[in-house]
Amino acid sequence: RRACRLLRQSAHGSMGRQLPARIGQAAKELTVKAGEASFGRERRHLLTKAFKRVRKVWEHRPAEWRDSILHHLRRALRRLRYTAEFFDAGPGSEIHDIIRQSKRWQQLLGKHQDAVTVLHWLAHTHDRAELKAAAQKQKDDTLWTFKKKWPQKGLRRLRRLIDAL
Repeated sequence: RRACRLLRQSAHGSMGRQLPARIGQAAKELTVKAGEASFGRERRHLLTKAFKRVRKVWEHRPAEWRDSILHHLRRALRRLRYTAEFFDAGPGSEIHDIIRQSKRWQQLLGKHQDAVTVLHWLAHTHDRAELKAAAQKQKDDTLWTFKKKWPQKGLRRLRRLIDAL
C-alpha cells in the first residue's frame, strides 16, 4: 500500500524524472520493510484481483458472441499480464507461466480484433471483396480456436497457476 501511495505522489511532480526513482524506492520498501511474506500476499492479492476481472468478463458474457465482449476479455487479460510482469522473477517462475498463458490468449484475441477492425474499415469500400473475405476468414478462424480452447484450457489453467502462488 505504501508503494502505491509513493507512486501516486509522483503524479503531481515531474513524471519523467521522478517516476523511475519512485518505482525503485517503492520496490525497495516492499521487499525490505514489508518482508517477503507480505510481498507474497500482496502479489497474490493483485494477481487474484486481475484474474477475477478476467473471469467476470467471461462469466457475464451474453449468449451470442459479440466482438466487443472478446475485446473486453482481451483488455482484462492484458491487465492480468501487466500485473504479473510487475512481479516476474524470470523464466521458470510460476508467474512467468501466467505471463506466457495470458500473452497467448491475448495474442489470439488480438488477431480477432484486428480482423474485426479491418472488416469495419472495409465495410465502407465496395471493391475490396478479396480483402473482406480474408479478414472474415481470419476472424472466423480465431473465433473458432478461441471457442474451442478457452473454456477448457485457458481460464482453468490461469486459475491453477494463480492458486499455486
